[in-house]
Amino acid sequence: LPRGSGIRRLQAALRGQGATTISLGPLGPEAVKALLSGVAGAPPSPALVELAARASGNPLYVRELVESLVREDALTVEAYAELRDTSSSTVPRSLAAALDNRLSFVRDGTVQMLRMAALLGGEFAVTEVAALMSRSVIEISDDLQDAVAAGILVDAGQRMRFRHPLIRQALYDGMPAGLRVALHRDAAQTLDGLGGVDPLQPLGDV
Repeated sequence: LPRGSGIRRLQAALRGQGATTISLGPLGPEAVKALLSGVAGAPPSPALVELAARASGNPLYVRELVESLVREDALTVEAYAELRDTSSSTVPRSLAAALDNRLSFVRDGTVQMLRMAALLGGEFAVTEVAALMSRSVIEISDDLQDAVAAGILVDAGQRMRFRHPLIRQALYDGMPAGLRVALHRDAAQTLDGLGGVDPLQPLGDV
């Protein structure tokens, strides 16, 4: 990504020569535990396994999660790799920065739209995001489709959701706290007339 015309021509040429396309799916629970053990140096505790589940089986995000926890001294590694603080739902600062970097291939307008969507939680209605940005659904449709093509957003019936909760959390935590408070206040006023979700609802468990 981004998938330009050159990439599409290359893919078509390879398929014409009989190339086989392999779609890589997410890691299963046991594979995630094995990866956690390998990176942390000890079997993962249940709390670490639960936190890693937010990566939805993406091996890159699982690895970056553990490496970020190690860098920030947020893990104790003895018989098990255990979180020092099991009460916090915030992703490590260095992980949020790393995941934010992973969005560098996405257009600035798409990232801005994703940050607004992150305020609404793991799932959101397209009309709610458009209202928050004072734009029409048509005006944000290209950004939404770019986010879907990049694997950041997926369909959830009549709504959309973040494919990886860690990405949504990183977008959310990447905003200064004061800005988040102000945006939540504006979102509450904007969505009040839409009958949308309550944007002041605590989002840590989404």
